[in-house]
Amino acid sequence: MEELLYGFRSNDGSWVYYSLLLTIAVFFKFNRLWSLRNIDLMLLLSLSPALLLIQEGETRPINPENSGLDFVAIGYGWLFVDSLLVLTRLVLDSRLKRRPRLDQNLNVAGMLFLSISALLFLMAKAATEPPPQVTVETIERGQELLERVDKSVVKATEDDELHLPGPTNTAVASVSSALTDAVVSGDDKLKLQTIAVRIMSVLAHLAVISGLLFVGYQQFGDFQLGAAMVLLYLILPCTAFDFHRAHLVIPAALIVWAVAAYRRPTIAGILLGLAGGAVFFPVFLLPIWMMFFWKRGAKRFTGALVFTGVFLVSTLFFTSSDVVSFRNQLMGTIDWEVLRFGPDETAKYGFWDGESYAFRTPVFVVFLIMIIMMCLRSKQTLETLVADSAAIVVGTQFWYTSRGGVFVLWYLPLLLLVVFRPRLTHLVPPEFTSTDEKDVHLSRHGTGTSRLSQTGAQVLR
Repeated sequence: MEELLYGFRSNDGSWVYYSLLLTIAVFFKFNRLWSLRNIDLMLLLSLSPALLLIQEGETRPINPENSGLDFVAIGYGWLFVDSLLVLTRLVLDSRLKRRPRLDQNLNVAGMLFLSISALLFLMAKAATEPPPQVTVETIERGQELLERVDKSVVKATEDDELHLPGPTNTAVASVSSALTDAVVSGDDKLKLQTIAVRIMSVLAHLAVISGLLFVGYQQFGDFQLGAAMVLLYLILPCTAFDFHRAHLVIPAALIVWAVAAYRRPTIAGILLGLAGGAVFFPVFLLPIWMMFFWKRGAKRFTGALVFTGVFLVSTLFFTSSDVVSFRNQLMGTIDWEVLRFGPDETAKYGFWDGESYAFRTPVFVVFLIMIIMMCLRSKQTLETLVADSAAIVVGTQFWYTSRGGVFVLWYLPLLLLVVFRPRLTHLVPPEFTSTDEKDVHLSRHGTGTSRLSQTGAQVLR
């Protein structure tokens, strides 16, 4: 950071303190100490110290200088409790009937200024830090897609198992590589890859930001709520910790835009299909989204999912030299470790260590029961869909094999939608009749306040 801002020194610990002060100053309701908004803020802020402890413990192992404290164990224990509280909050969201309007302590212009400033600081932070290896490998895979070559055979011989990024991440990486080649000239491959990683990270976060703004303006009927969600997303330390890990942000961005397109089952199906092509957890969202569109666009939603899946698989043909190459790539993009419930001394289980791996099995069963109960909900509205989707993504953290619990960016945008949303009981799946087409036209071209009043009047009639 000091390379870009002379004399400025900052680290992850400092960002935690800055974020705490800014969040309290802008969002905390001092005149309503026991409001739901304040409780949600405390839950969001309490995630960051746990992540900081885990990060500190992984970079500084146990030794006499730190009094023998196992920061990793403490951090995962903290994260387990906090994630459980967040999950409980999301599961109970539908029972919290009162959603009073709570303005922020800063106007829209001030929040936008802080958001732009925070984004610039995050970009500067990403520009001065080395990119993570997993994102570099994704860029390499994107370059292979552009060049239509297959190096999976070489990679498979070098490693016991072939781990390739999902086809969605590969497609986004190819776009970033193409943009890098268009604006930067040179033969330094490492430099070009680093720039492409930073471009991909910025594009992923911009997709989340624009999605939050759109949902705030279109579905919530208040641009101020969209600006508030964007600001809190950018200043939270968990965003700063993993800002350059685009593979964590891409699926979250696609899900946010699927929420924005809830009146269009085809578009929502395409976006969720692309999210499933990036990482595994969107697969568990499909049942509740299918029930949301049940008899109101389920066929369009399913058809879009199938089409997207076929399209993503077909992209592998561009880099496959033969049938064996295609099979290796297809199997390599699937995270088989997710389905591994046996002991593995080399795996980083997150909540579960090598001796307590067996507890993941009953947790996974409870997770599936939770999804079934959500699908049996009598009334499906947008507010229940968003809360249930966030709860499912948080729930995956409890049984995920690789460092479970630390992937906060998977569910942070959805969690912000739950925290800031007003009452949305009037937002239901489309009927696809002439009346509904007229309502969609009004929702597109009306103002934020008039949209809510028009829809509410229709519901009362």
